[in-house]
Amino acid sequence: MGFPWSANLVSRARQSVGATLAATEFAKKEKVSISLAGGTHHARYEQASGFCLFNDVAIATISELRTNSKSRVLIIDCDVHQGDGTAEILLECERAYTLSIHSARNFPHKKANSDYDIELPDGTEDTEYLEKLSDGLSR
Repeated sequence: MGFPWSANLVSRARQSVGATLAATEFAKKEKVSISLAGGTHHARYEQASGFCLFNDVAIATISELRTNSKSRVLIIDCDVHQGDGTAEILLECERAYTLSIHSARNFPHKKANSDYDIELPDGTEDTEYLEKLSDGLSR
């Protein structure tokens, strides 16, 4: 990552993944859940990236798919940056579908292939954003 490891950094990274795993379990019972600590979607299998140490969404997805052979997971990534690490890690997971709506021109400069990518030009207004997201969700 380019900055020194510390006990606090390791703790934060582990707790972020743990919070997303817990939110996944809660959502299965209550139909909705959120983890504000998560979303570290740039981390890949073999490297941290974009200040993301571990990819909590991919870890929770793989955990769910391994635990329940009937589960399917839809990831809707609405961050301004593409969820490149998530797309890369889950590329071969047939029961996981990744949709990323993001700026076409910012980090990461080399985009991965999500199952469906919506690249937006600079200056996209709310109405256009919501239309494109709605179209993507319809797919």
